[in-house]
Amino acid sequence: MEKAEDSTLSEVELEEGASTTLIENRNGSNNNNTNSDVPDNANGNSKVLKRLETVPDIKRDTSGITTQYITAGIVNLGAFAAGVCIAWSSSALLNTTTEMYSDHESDVIRNQTDTHPKLMLSPIEASWVSSLLCLGAVCGAVPTGLISENFGRKKTLLYLALPLLVSWILVASSPNVYGLYVGRFVGGVAVGAFSVGIPPYIEDIAERHLLPTLANFYHVHFSCGVLFGYICGLVNSTSWLCFLSASVPVAFFVAFIFIPESPAYLLSQGKNSEAKAALQYFRGIDNDVKAEIKALKEHTLNYAKNRVTFKELFTARTNVKALIVSFGLMIFQQLSGIYPVLFYAEKLFKTFSISLTPPGASIILGFCLVSSTYFSTMLLKKVRRRVLLLFSFLTMSLSLGSLGLYYPF
Repeated sequence: MEKAEDSTLSEVELEEGASTTLIENRNGSNNNNTNSDVPDNANGNSKVLKRLETVPDIKRDTSGITTQYITAGIVNLGAFAAGVCIAWSSSALLNTTTEMYSDHESDVIRNQTDTHPKLMLSPIEASWVSSLLCLGAVCGAVPTGLISENFGRKKTLLYLALPLLVSWILVASSPNVYGLYVGRFVGGVAVGAFSVGIPPYIEDIAERHLLPTLANFYHVHFSCGVLFGYICGLVNSTSWLCFLSASVPVAFFVAFIFIPESPAYLLSQGKNSEAKAALQYFRGIDNDVKAEIKALKEHTLNYAKNRVTFKELFTARTNVKALIVSFGLMIFQQLSGIYPVLFYAEKLFKTFSISLTPPGASIILGFCLVSSTYFSTMLLKKVRRRVLLLFSFLTMSLSLGSLGLYYPF
């Protein structure tokens, strides 16, 4: 009888649903075995199994990759909305302070918008309208991690659209400065909560090889939101500016409501079937997710066992070092001066002797922000993060120093 050309292939499931093949040595390497009708298990130890790479002709459903990109784009509409909130004051305060006059006691800014024409803001009040957003962000960021772990990552993010929408309604309809204060503070709470709630959700749904790219969506969307806010500033109406800004959280809510909950969170709540369905949604219907579900269960158990307590954050030496580095970077980032520039971009450009209009110059600034953010994410694959941070801080110091020299003391 003729020799069999190939041995039988068998597939085994490996991590993340991928499959590899186990194949025995060709029978030609064993000259003593001439009968191919003899069952393989009758050959004793003559069968040697080798693990090969994934077979090329076994096609993996790639629809899950597209789904992950679309989901990341939808959930990061929250970051987009945060960028719009940052840019709002640049356009709104210029529109609402078209007439400024000064007496011996104070500077008074007269609001001449169509919504509340009698509203008057002092420079101090105008600065509070801008900066209360950051104060609200601090208050929103602190409890969000705990809330998302107990209430659900999707639900936490989804319902953040409501306070953001309320904030725009307050800002657009407030008859006095206190309504503006409340509106901006409430909007800041949502902005801070988005910054904490979005990254864990992306980490839960993304495949390992896509995670670096999808994680950078937050920063790119935030920059695009700033640019969108500056573009909306071309409309010479605070009411329309608020309306356009409010459309972003509405779009986020409508789109995100159809996205499943985080599979990791569902597993932590004991909802195994729902977790499998959610993971199947993100990986593609035709892909097997049993191995990944098993890995997620193990990760969830290990996380529960090794969870760091609040006390250990400040007592364990490694945790203290990580906290110092994290807080240090965030403090330097907040004090770098980028937010005052974004808050008052049009006012700054109005003082410059340039041919561009303040809104047009602000839009160019927004394009620069988007471009630098995008290229920075590309450079992360080739340049060390520490080098990028040092370069960023140095560039910001030089630019703000030049800006400071331009204005008289």
